[in-house]
Amino acid sequence: GVVTAGNTLVVIKPGTIIKTPTANLTEYNFSIVYYATSNLPSPGDNQEPFIAFAYAINGNVTFSYTATQPFITVITTPSHNAEMWTWNSKGYIFRDPIIIGNGILVNLTFIKPVPWIITLPEITTSTTSTTSTTSTTSSAYWA
Repeated sequence: GVVTAGNTLVVIKPGTIIKTPTANLTEYNFSIVYYATSNLPSPGDNQEPFIAFAYAINGNVTFSYTATQPFITVITTPSHNAEMWTWNSKGYIFRDPIIIGNGILVNLTFIKPVPWIITLPEITTSTTSTTSTTSTTSSAYWA
């Protein structure tokens, strides 16, 4: 099946089974969940969080579920030097392999419904400040 939300498209290959601690699911609800990035730290390397999202299986975002086939993920995003990271309660745990170019980011390795963070290079701006001083001299002429 195909799931889309915002700028994300996910292909779930036919026959993909979700292995959970208690059962193997052949039927399940698949959701894309977006998170705010405002409180996320930088992973370093002059990168800043841009998109934070996860997949949910039957409403669960968890490392304990595993798909038998990867979820093919395509995201439209600025792709210049983009990175993708797997996230858990300890923060950024590893960088995920991605294919990027022409405003498209592709991941072919996602098998767990867990949070991921797309980061982009930090935007730096330089500010130039100019100070000028004006002095006015006046004299009074009395005739």
